Amino acid sequence: MAAASSSRSSRSVATLATLRLSLLIVIQLLVSARAACPKKEALRPCTCFSFHNYERVECKDVDRRALKNALSVLRGSFVFEFELSKYNLKDAPSDVFRGVRVTELYTYMADFSNVSNGSNLFDGFDDTLTMIEIKRAKGLEYLHWSAMSRLKNLQRLLIFSTDFPKLDKSFSLMPKSLTHVMVQGGSLEFVDEGAFLGLEIRDLEISFTRLEKISRNVFPVPATCLSVLSLRHNRIRSLPEDMFSEMPALTLLDLSNNGLVTLSESSMAPVLRNLRLLEMSNNQYYCDCNLTWVGRAFTNSNYLDRFWQRNDITCSA
Repeated sequence: MAAASSSRSSRSVATLATLRLSLLIVIQLLVSARAACPKKEALRPCTCFSFHNYERVECKDVDRRALKNALSVLRGSFVFEFELSKYNLKDAPSDVFRGVRVTELYTYMADFSNVSNGSNLFDGFDDTLTMIEIKRAKGLEYLHWSAMSRLKNLQRLLIFSTDFPKLDKSFSLMPKSLTHVMVQGGSLEFVDEGAFLGLEIRDLEISFTRLEKISRNVFPVPATCLSVLSLRHNRIRSLPEDMFSEMPALTLLDLSNNGLVTLSESSMAPVLRNLRLLEMSNNQYYCDCNLTWVGRAFTNSNYLDRFWQRNDITCSA
């Protein structure tokens, strides 16, 4: 009896294991089917590219109707990368992306002029979108950043070669999940006080812009999450004395290729001990007593390896 019972138990376990394996295979097949590119004819004028483990869809210079038709084909699909080029976003139907699970959104020469804070443009992206790249956009100065506040899993925002004069305070209404921000190139001149207030940004780069000054008040106090701050290749001539106060997590700071005339030891003192890398070369330093700390740092073994381009720190007067 015991042997028979043991035999039945073994068969039950084997059957259960077989059913479980079969179920996993079915699930994988279903996921693969939903993630695969649709037929070219159905998606035109958009195109889909299938790579080893993800799909990319590109819609370039399409009209409202074509975009809606193409995306209706993608309903229920997983699209890792979606690129929308040369499109006026005010023409996008409010529910156009609903049901399409996009992870990364790329826009190229898109027009943001009429995207209001009440816009439903990002409807459908709420749970899935983790990254937005904006390149050579138009009308970004009119965007109220709260339009993106619904994107509760957004982690990275990258803005390239886009002309907008100011990053205003509405940026603080971006989702709390945002940790990486890059603004590279373009005509940015000002960052409003409080622009990053309430956000937990860890990595911030503003580079190759027309930025001439920046205040400590653009960041939260304390800025407990900020670990990387790059302000390279701008037009900054001076920094406030409290610029780096209450930034306990800051480990990488890049101030190179600006117009800095001085950088006092007292302004650097709050972060100097924790910095793993400090880049401050190619500025227009006036070498007076305010910069003697730099010379001491060059001979201090605790700091020496942190100034990896120290030979490029020169005096203009």
